[in-house]
Amino acid sequence: MRINSVVLIIVSVATLACSPAASRSPVAQAQAAETAPTPPPSSKKQASVEMVSYTNGRFGFSVQRPKNFKPLRSPDNGGGQAFAGPGGAELRVWGSYNSLDQTVEQAYSEAKATRARSGEVTYAAQKDNWYVLSGFEGDGVFYEKFILADGQITGLEMTYPRSKKATYDPIVGRVAKSLTPPRGE
Repeated sequence: MRINSVVLIIVSVATLACSPAASRSPVAQAQAAETAPTPPPSSKKQASVEMVSYTNGRFGFSVQRPKNFKPLRSPDNGGGQAFAGPGGAELRVWGSYNSLDQTVEQAYSEAKATRARSGEVTYAAQKDNWYVLSGFEGDGVFYEKFILADGQITGLEMTYPRSKKATYDPIVGRVAKSLTPPRGE
């Protein structure tokens, strides 16, 4: 019994000593660790993206956007704003009067059908006074949010390349959650 234990210990030590990791010097082991693939950035790191507020002067809605998204030319009617982000991302926010007296259900059905014709809708939800659509169009990702309140429409669309999905998915969630329609008088 004692001989079996001694043999087992010798075999275990010999196996460990002959393993590829053990045969590398500490420098070689450190270099191997440096070249190992790194995991994608965590959502904690992405959550540190600095956000700033945009409030529309004409319609009174507001949204938080990443600070590094730069404003593009505003429409002449003052109804919204587009922003360009790194890596091909774009954010557009707008307001309008509901001059066609469209219901949220009608707007949702139209938008969903339009998106389905031009791409793939992977998420769709509609409740009370809002809807959300997201999915893919070509090589891009889209996210659309629509709110109808007090006779006004507040909308948001964010697009970005599929290759940037891991980067922008958490950001679009924060932006969409912050979209606030104007407060009724």
